[in-house]
Amino acid sequence: MKTQKEHWLKKSYQKVTLETKLLV
Repeated sequence: MKTQKEHWLKKSYQKVTLETKLLV
């Protein structure tokens, strides 16, 4: 469960950084 949550956080974090790069 913990690893799954960390994986999801990493995934969402990468998505946010990607969107931020596109905005900037």
